[in-house]
Amino acid sequence: MCIICTIKGDVLSKKRYEASAKIVTQAITGLGQGKKGLANRLNKDPSLISRYACGQVQPKAETLIECIKLVEAAGTGSATDHSKGIYELVKVGIHNLSPENDIPVIQTIFTVLQLAKKI
Repeated sequence: MCIICTIKGDVLSKKRYEASAKIVTQAITGLGQGKKGLANRLNKDPSLISRYACGQVQPKAETLIECIKLVEAAGTGSATDHSKGIYELVKVGIHNLSPENDIPVIQTIFTVLQLAKKI
């Protein structure tokens, strides 16, 4: 858990955006340059990266995609473990979609699933 979440107390100690926080944390680890290094790589403020890693703020999809690319480039874990991890993150991410706020994302996922002949 990050320092910011710990200081704020029990109310915020749970990650609100746990799936995206996990991706960002893996990118920080995979890059090996800390939060500041990831911030430089993504052209973001380091304090924003800290909030992403704590789960206080959900990054935009483009930011998460860049983080996933960094994790993949780092090659952490076996391919099977990596695929299972991605599956779990996607499952949680889809579960957290809002019909009111995430219509473009839902439509894109639907299109991808149709193309993959999964629906």
